[in-house]
Amino acid sequence: MLARILTATVRLCQRAASPRSCTVAVDSTGFARAPASPYFQLRAGKRHRARTWLKWSVAVWTDPLVLCGQVADRGPRGDHAEFRPLVEQTLARLPFTRLLADGGYDSEANHRWLREDLGIESIIPPVAGRPARGLTRHPYRRQLQLAFPRKAYGQRWKVETFISVVKRRFGGAVTARNYWQQVKQTLLRGVTYNLYRAVQLGLSVHLMSHRLSKAVA
Repeated sequence: MLARILTATVRLCQRAASPRSCTVAVDSTGFARAPASPYFQLRAGKRHRARTWLKWSVAVWTDPLVLCGQVADRGPRGDHAEFRPLVEQTLARLPFTRLLADGGYDSEANHRWLREDLGIESIIPPVAGRPARGLTRHPYRRQLQLAFPRKAYGQRWKVETFISVVKRRFGGAVTARNYWQQVKQTLLRGVTYNLYRAVQLGLSVHLMSHRLSKAVA
């Protein structure tokens, strides 16, 4: 149900965005898996510090600053595991032509998949496994080493803004004790943010109610 509601909110926000804006930025963050406050955990010392957190990977449409895809899983872990599912669900909601990501998603395989299979321009800093001197032999990563599009990549900060807003408004921890309830709580934050953003964009509350009622029916 949360996936259907997220799709409905993306379609709503398309009404307020420029049709030529087709850039998506991806990133990930973590939510503490403890109901205790960060202050209490600090006072409690190392014995009470959580060894894991809930990892939230997100894909954000940069122009209207709207969430288009999200995956929640246990952390810590690398970013590559969630990358393809995140891109695929985002494409199902929003046809986009450019993807921005940080070095955690850097790999020639990701570039080939995005560019050759999906027709999406990928802009990811070529940092993974780069030799100390010289250029990489991988063609797409080498191209970015030679001429990195810094102006276009500058839009990636918007996904960091999105994460900051979510944590400020909804908190940096999940309070549910069961893992799957923690996942649902995290995904619900993404849906709630999109509703908040739709109001900011001036979309009609009546229209939102109508679209969301159809999504949950």
